[in-house]
Amino acid sequence: MMKIKCLSAWSVLVVSLALQMSSASASVGKVLYTFGVVTVETPAVQNLEKGSVLDAGHIIVTGPKGYVQLLLDDGTKIAIRPASRFVIESLEMPAAEGQPAIGDGKVLRASFALEKGGFRTITGRISKRDP
Repeated sequence: MMKIKCLSAWSVLVVSLALQMSSASASVGKVLYTFGVVTVETPAVQNLEKGSVLDAGHIIVTGPKGYVQLLLDDGTKIAIRPASRFVIESLEMPAAEGQPAIGDGKVLRASFALEKGGFRTITGRISKRDP
């Protein structure tokens, strides 16, 4: 009986660590600032706040008076305007010159989709390596 409890505890620990590692590797940035109604579809809809972690596949939606600033892991800054729908499709970059890999880190890729609205950006390391 004791062996079964230990095995179950280890199984839970291994699964939770694997989930944490998989979610950590998908992280591509964070939220710097929000104003008004700003949500993220992950596919569940959640409110975005300063410091929220962003992952590839997230869809950021701003309300009619909503505004959000993002800082991606390569240093790219993105300001999304009101009434917008912005998709972070992918952000990947291999490790280089003391900088950690981003995403899977296998290729150099930044892909976004603006389905509605507007945004401004200041590009980061990915665009500097492959303009």
